[in-house]
Amino acid sequence: MLECKKCKRTLPEDHFRIASKKCYKDRGYRNPVCKECTYGYVPLTLKRKYNTTKVCLICKEELPIDRFAITTFPYRSSYCKKCNNKKRQEKRNADGTEKTRSKRKGIQKYGISIETFNKMLEDQNRKCGICGISLKEYKEKSNRDFSVDHNHTTNKVRELLCSNCNTGLGFFKENVEILQKAINYIEKHNV
Repeated sequence: MLECKKCKRTLPEDHFRIASKKCYKDRGYRNPVCKECTYGYVPLTLKRKYNTTKVCLICKEELPIDRFAITTFPYRSSYCKKCNNKKRQEKRNADGTEKTRSKRKGIQKYGISIETFNKMLEDQNRKCGICGISLKEYKEKSNRDFSVDHNHTTNKVRELLCSNCNTGLGFFKENVEILQKAINYIEKHNV
């Protein structure tokens, strides 16, 4: 047990940072000021002794501190997790359609609109253009949207593919001969 020089409380050693100076040898190489006074946060072991609630700026409810996301330690978000999720969802759905990073990337890079992306998705029955995995199943596994596949020489958009198929085409340099050799290789060794 050590005494904090600032708040004058006697606390266990783990409430004090390990000192970089050897002059604190008599304190077990611990800083003279406790972590709470140094950083302004409450250590986990002291949480029960302090008020650990916060008021959300959106719903105005007083909630336990663990219902607020940590932004940069030791600070917490001004909004509870529930309100923060609603706020983010509203921002994403501002125009009534779901926007994900890959859709925005496809729009920016290949000049297609969200409407075109959604139409392509419906034309493909919401499945990858090569392997046929459904968008729902793919999102559950990878938490990503389909990629916009395009011809690298003409930059023309072809179809929507899962990242595995899209990356595979890229690794084979979209060369039909190399892909045929890969098919022959797999057939030869799958006996």
